[in-house]
Amino acid sequence: MEKQKWINNGWVYFPIPGYSTIYSSPGTGVFQIVVDPDTRRLGLGKISDTFEFNFKIYDLGCEDIFQRVITTWFSDSFIRDGKNLGVIFNGLKGTGKTIAAKAAFVEELRQRGFEDAKVVSAPADVVAEKDGKTWYFEIKKTTHDDKYFGAATLTEWVQVVKDPEHFRFVVAISKDGDRTFDFIEYTPEEFMEFSTVPPFKFYFNIDFSGKKKAKRGGRALNVTGELVERLRDVYYGMKDNRS
Repeated sequence: MEKQKWINNGWVYFPIPGYSTIYSSPGTGVFQIVVDPDTRRLGLGKISDTFEFNFKIYDLGCEDIFQRVITTWFSDSFIRDGKNLGVIFNGLKGTGKTIAAKAAFVEELRQRGFEDAKVVSAPADVVAEKDGKTWYFEIKKTTHDDKYFGAATLTEWVQVVKDPEHFRFVVAISKDGDRTFDFIEYTPEEFMEFSTVPPFKFYFNIDFSGKKKAKRGGRALNVTGELVERLRDVYYGMKDNRS
């Protein structure tokens, strides 16, 4: 079987068939997906030699590209010939690792009669409509089928409190390299039985070169004495009052 070949067009690597290529692979590094404006081909544009990522990101603005990847993944030719995209998703929460599981669950919901099922960024991974009600599904992907240690965000639990009847946590157990999934749904009440909240943790980022400072703003809160005292009161107040 012929291996995938790559060609460098400017600063973007594009996969091509055949043997007329300079590169056998795009090499190592950090790449972004780029669309050729003329041919609409998807390529890899190298943006860095090393991967530095110490924060969470959401709402990447890549929905169109995600949808093209999803469409290709579930196309008849890919399924029939057992092809795969050769893409490994790795990173912290919010970087899109579970896109295959989300896409598969969207299809699952459509088959179950849900309408307008789609992947979103918040307050859960997937939303869908049924009988005039909006349902929210938070997808937690794992490759283990015996136990699973994971986490859920405050944003997700806030939506649970708002509408527990129409919220479900979904564990997606990956099969065949993300080709198929086993989905296990839990009501918020059921998921609470597995969930705990540890003492608040403070994250720090030190650049010993002195060139970078801690990022301010965004979703993270800046550490102050007042913040520490308020978190202390919340945590120990809840801990002392628990049944």
